Amino acid sequence: MLAPQSKPYLSIVVSSRNDNHGGDLNRRTQTFINSVAEQCQRHRLRAELIFVEWNPPEDRGPLADELDWPDCGGWCSYRIITVPREVHLGLACGDKLPLYQMLAKNVGIRRALGEHVLATNVDLIFSNELAAWLAKRPLKQGHYYRTDRYDVPMDVMGLQGSDEQLTFCRNNLLRVHTKYGTIDGADWSYTPLPGIAWWRHMRQKIRHVLSDRNEARGPRAPRPPVLRRLGSAVWNMSPRNAVRYSARMGRLSVRLARGTARLAKRIAFHYAKVSLASIPRAVRFAVRPTQWKRASLMGLKRRLRNWTNPLGRMHTNGCGDFTLMSREDWSRLGGYAELEIFSWHLDSLLVYSAFHSGMLERHIPHHLYHIEHRGGWTPESADGLWKRLREKEIPFLTNEDLDLLHERIQEAEGVYEFNDQNWGMAHRELPDEVIAPKMADLEPSGIANSNRAA
Repeated sequence: MLAPQSKPYLSIVVSSRNDNHGGDLNRRTQTFINSVAEQCQRHRLRAELIFVEWNPPEDRGPLADELDWPDCGGWCSYRIITVPREVHLGLACGDKLPLYQMLAKNVGIRRALGEHVLATNVDLIFSNELAAWLAKRPLKQGHYYRTDRYDVPMDVMGLQGSDEQLTFCRNNLLRVHTKYGTIDGADWSYTPLPGIAWWRHMRQKIRHVLSDRNEARGPRAPRPPVLRRLGSAVWNMSPRNAVRYSARMGRLSVRLARGTARLAKRIAFHYAKVSLASIPRAVRFAVRPTQWKRASLMGLKRRLRNWTNPLGRMHTNGCGDFTLMSREDWSRLGGYAELEIFSWHLDSLLVYSAFHSGMLERHIPHHLYHIEHRGGWTPESADGLWKRLREKEIPFLTNEDLDLLHERIQEAEGVYEFNDQNWGMAHRELPDEVIAPKMADLEPSGIANSNRAA
């Protein structure tokens, strides 16, 4: 049961099934549950943790019996919503895919009771700073919240206590998934996402080169100035090489001119398209002045943002692990796109829909740790994942498909509707069980001295 006074401020929704996906699934899930329970009690965060158990395996027990549900002084409650096997088999590829992750999350989001809903996964650990920030109740309607994901080794599950685990996470980073690319924790090399501005990539490369220079290599031999070297090379160039050099420079100049012309055309076409799209709106506003009242401040900010940032870069890197917004905004967007395919890129579609519907993106500058495991996506294993999906004939969205859908979302006025009003299986009666917590003392150190009101 929740602590008295009010309904939960935050609903945390995850999807899972007792199939040992990726190895030690129950251990990772138990680590996640213990972390959430302790953080809620430590920082006085009223929350509910919703597990959507999708297509339970017939040869294994239910999640309610396989996991421990610690008592956290009433600050966090536990619910398990079950989607039966017969419902799963009625979907496309139900005999090939054991879990439809985003459809399962929609089931939990649709039935959440909290003011705000966080869609996340069962292999994560929240930092103290992130939990404390959420406990201050800073969330607002009309915003969606994202944060960077930090991958850590599975060894963290062998540690006892939240503080010891978080110390291990801070000191053993495998990689960091940021808004503009992924950073390798071993050598801090940077891999930009497709479409990232080239100057951000060059800035990371320059930092990497400068960091490699150290005094241990010893002083380098003095070099002549660049202009002196260039002048000497031109002076000593033979007439034949001079002709070749001039021809190459001429071809390079032509290519640069053509590239600049193409870029100018694309920019001009974009702003012309935006200008033409604004004419019908202006006419409607002139005919019906009351429409101005309906044009919210967020909508005006969105139009200004599209003018100043044609790319409209959003934080989609690892967004399936942390997407947070109000329950009303989830309902307005209709949840994740309920496409009966592998869940790849469906989380990005939701972020695109939120951004282009007028919502503002807010980045939370606190760590979210992800426990590395087998079977999960990593930059090294991506090719193998696509190969397995194609062999099993399981459909998924490619990068090209995502770009096409992004264009449709961007061109739509308001919310691009992927789902109908029954999204999240609202028309079905699904088992919804409240789990009684196990009575135990989870009182973290120093909590008695907290000045936060209950």
